[in-house]
Amino acid sequence: MIHSDRTSYNRAMSKRIGIYPGTFDPVHAGHIAFARETMRLCNLNKVYFLPEPKPPKKPNATDIVTRTTALRKALSNIDGLEVFQPGSEQYSIADTLPKLTSAFKDTEFTMMVGSDSFRSLIDWQDIDILLRGHNFAVGLRGDDTEQDMEKSAKEFQEKMDLKLNYKIIHNPDTKNISSTRIRAKRDK
Repeated sequence: MIHSDRTSYNRAMSKRIGIYPGTFDPVHAGHIAFARETMRLCNLNKVYFLPEPKPPKKPNATDIVTRTTALRKALSNIDGLEVFQPGSEQYSIADTLPKLTSAFKDTEFTMMVGSDSFRSLIDWQDIDILLRGHNFAVGLRGDDTEQDMEKSAKEFQEKMDLKLNYKIIHNPDTKNISSTRIRAKRDK
C-alpha cells in the first residue's frame, strides 16, 4: 500500500535510488523480491545492496568477501540491482550517510528496511539526520501487518516530532523467508 498522504518524494532530483543495508547471510529470494518491488513502487532508478562487513548484532556472520561474492552473483542478471560498499566496517548514520551522499550526488534516497528494523527506528543513533529529506520503504516480515507499521510510525512521529515518509511494501510470497531460517536448515 502506498501512503501518498505521508510520502512526499522530491521530483526535482535527477536520480532516485534505494539503499538496502543488511548482512545478507545469505542473500535470498525475499531480499531480491523486496528490492524489485520497492524499485517498482517507489519509481527508483536503482537499488543498491550494502552488505555490512561487521554487523554488530551478528558477530558470527560469514566473512564479507563470501557474502559480497554471493550477492553479486545473485544480482548479476537483474536490471537495476547492484552492490555498493561505502568502505565502513560497521554502518552508522553519522559515518555512512555522508559517504552515500558523496558517492551519489543529486540523488534522492529511499532507505529500505524490514518491518522488524522499522519498529526500532526510534532507537537508532542520529535517526533525525536520516529522516531529513530521505524516505523509507518498509518490507513486511513474519507476522507483521500494515497496521503494526502504521502504529509504529505514529508513535515514532509523536515521540520525535518529525514527519516520517514511508511506503509499506507487501510481498506475501516471500514474507516468511529469512536468512536465519536458511542458515538453520543449511547447518543441520
